[in-house]
Amino acid sequence: MTREELEGEIAKQIQDLLKRSGRECKELEANTRVFQELRMDSFEFAELVMLLEKSTGIDPFTQSSEIVPIDTIQDLYDVYAKGER
Repeated sequence: MTREELEGEIAKQIQDLLKRSGRECKELEANTRVFQELRMDSFEFAELVMLLEKSTGIDPFTQSSEIVPIDTIQDLYDVYAKGER
């Protein structure tokens, strides 16, 4: 999966998750803050990680012992791109 495809899949899964929870899904940008702007809670974030693992085969949070803070969509893009290697 290319970086572009990976970023597209992450954005799609976030948009789908927000729509299912009844929230309007605005245009996602790399600097969009996951928890503050999208108002995603920890359960939704865990669901997102599960959905992304299912669709990409990547769970970067179990593939590394490094603790990676996630604040923005860009942080997600980066951690998943790194997890794909």
